[in-house]
Amino acid sequence: MEFLEKKHIVISIIMGLSLIICVLAYLCFNFYNKECICEDNPLVINDEEIIEEKVYVDIKGAVVNPGVYESNTQEIINDIIIKAGGLTKDAYTDNINLSKKVEDELVIYVYTKNEVKKNSSTKQECSVESYIINTCTEGNISIISSNENISSENQDTSLININTADINELTKIPGIGEVKAKSIIAYRTESGLFKTIEDIKNVSGIGDATFEKIKDYITV
Repeated sequence: MEFLEKKHIVISIIMGLSLIICVLAYLCFNFYNKECICEDNPLVINDEEIIEEKVYVDIKGAVVNPGVYESNTQEIINDIIIKAGGLTKDAYTDNINLSKKVEDELVIYVYTKNEVKKNSSTKQECSVESYIINTCTEGNISIISSNENISSENQDTSLININTADINELTKIPGIGEVKAKSIIAYRTESGLFKTIEDIKNVSGIGDATFEKIKDYITV
């Protein structure tokens, strides 16, 4: 009788151990499968792997470490500011879309509060040829990209006639603000229409340097 009781206890123990082993094996199997799935499948969104294209961004102005930084097309302007050591205490960012994704050769100009004037441009971004960024910074515009790849055909259709353009049209010429636009109109009213685009250098405040900036944007 005592032998049967001992045998029953041994069988119970064996069954209990077998059950524990089965449970552990099941858990290990599931865990191993999950590990495999994670390793075999990198970060995927909508079954498409994220492609990060390398770009270079130039950040200037009120940041701790201005300069050119390597980035990628998944990063935003705020990421570049962080790479540049963050903003200085007097930085002004109300005219910057910090969530905008960066692109290659983008220029970010962070103004100080003292640099920003009440008559600053309402534009959020500025596109210039050959990165003549003062064309954009005159209007306190911070996000500057290049339009160097614009075709000559597109440039021709956007030329501004300095003999007929009003103030609004003239101020669309890079480097021409409201003051210079009024001077252009005053000159052609008093002295007659321009015969060539070079004649615009006769206007007060427009010299050779300004002419070089605007000559590709004007016609007569």
